[in-house]
Amino acid sequence: MYIPERLAAACRGSAERRTWLERLPDTIGELQDRWRLSLGHPFDAPLILGKVYRVVPDARAAKDDLVRIIDESGEDDLFHKKQFALVDFPQAVRKKILALQRAS
Repeated sequence: MYIPERLAAACRGSAERRTWLERLPDTIGELQDRWRLSLGHPFDAPLILGKVYRVVPDARAAKDDLVRIIDESGEDDLFHKKQFALVDFPQAVRKKILALQRAS
């Protein structure tokens, strides 16, 4: 996992931050949530770099390191999980996002 130098430098100042940074790759790997942030290449249409996408649970796809994402077309499609970072939103934020999606 790539750690930006500025982040690494900021974490060197305290033992607590160093421990957090050391655990970060494992923490991200262990998170299980229904939201992911696109980290894919800009040419991986129809995804928008940096956008948060909804994940459709798909146990079979997960066995192949794939995630089923609702893309820009409104349809779901499979993408490799490395194209995304897990995002853990509080329940109140999830409800607001879902309400906005339903309204549009």
